[in-house]
Amino acid sequence: MCPALDPETGGCDLYEARPVTCRTFGPATRTVEGGVAAFELCYSGEEDDAVAACAVEVDGEGLEAALLEELEGLGSGGATTVGEALRQAP
Repeated sequence: MCPALDPETGGCDLYEARPVTCRTFGPATRTVEGGVAAFELCYSGEEDDAVAACAVEVDGEGLEAALLEELEGLGSGGATTVGEALRQAP
């Protein structure tokens, strides 16, 4: 795992604001199918179990699905972008 990540706080020990690489690739995440998605170079040399143990839920409360359902009810369906979703929000 990232050697600059403080395991107790989850914060970065090197930077006050997370670097763009960290924001782009982020932590390992759980998929809808129950698997784990991770940018492999960030976890080079780590066992699959160790990566899975630190995976996070992206939308554990199901908020994204509820928002997409609401947008479809308003006549907007299919793939969305954040900008488009905000533009069409009531």
